[in-house]
Amino acid sequence: MWIRRFLFLLLLIFLPSLPFSLKRYKVFKKRVEYIDDYNKVKVKVDSVRRDLTTTIREGDVEKIYYSYKNVLGMVTIDEDAKNDNYKHFLNGKQDSIYIWHNPKADDLYTIKESKPLSLKYQKYSMYRDLFFVILGVILTLWFIYIMFIEKKKINDKK
Repeated sequence: MWIRRFLFLLLLIFLPSLPFSLKRYKVFKKRVEYIDDYNKVKVKVDSVRRDLTTTIREGDVEKIYYSYKNVLGMVTIDEDAKNDNYKHFLNGKQDSIYIWHNPKADDLYTIKESKPLSLKYQKYSMYRDLFFVILGVILTLWFIYIMFIEKKKINDKK
């Protein structure tokens, strides 16, 4: 009986995060697919458009708008990415930043001295989110089975 309670608790944890995990899985899958197309470029920051928003899931999210080849783009940096590299941008009065640009996938913030994108990290993140999606689906199917099919079998025996 305690196993059911534990699985139900897991369901309550994973079900709300299922859409977020699915969205992140798609983003990382696209990055892995087009990892060779990323180029580090220097872009001019649009000083007029720079937003700091707060979301429930990600905390503070900084949106930095830039112009590259006469096309406007945006790089989002959540609080998890606010490491020393990101503070490097915030501390200075810089009018330009470096990004990993890819016309087929999302752009990523970087610094001038950064190493190439890690395919290993991107794959790890993709598989992690895929695992959460699969686990959420399995737990949902289990819940449906317990609540409807097994309950009906017990009631039919009476």
